[in-house]
Amino acid sequence: MRSGVRFWGATTIALAASGAANSADLEPAVQLPSALWSWSGGYIGGRVGVGYGQKSFSNPYGPSVYGGGVDSPVFLAGGQIGYNWQKNSWVFGLNSMPAVLSPTAQIPASQPPAQ
Repeated sequence: MRSGVRFWGATTIALAASGAANSADLEPAVQLPSALWSWSGGYIGGRVGVGYGQKSFSNPYGPSVYGGGVDSPVFLAGGQIGYNWQKNSWVFGLNSMPAVLSPTAQIPASQPPAQ
């Protein structure tokens, strides 16, 4: 009995030390493809937008010449253009993103306060 325990103990140690039971040595059954896409290349695009704001206010010194509110519609237009280079897991690039904003405040016409 004692010699059987020694035998199996020595066998277990020998297998573990030799790396025969190490599954990391096996080749994977399926080779994974390299990256399916690349960030390298040029791009161009555009954007547009609109906005609207309204502000009401009061004058503590009496009625305002401009009325009690201001409407402010806004239009935005812009674009982007650039180029990227991918090297392994790093992406380097140049880009430009110009935009134009056209805010216009519309103050309602009002009569000056009566004296």
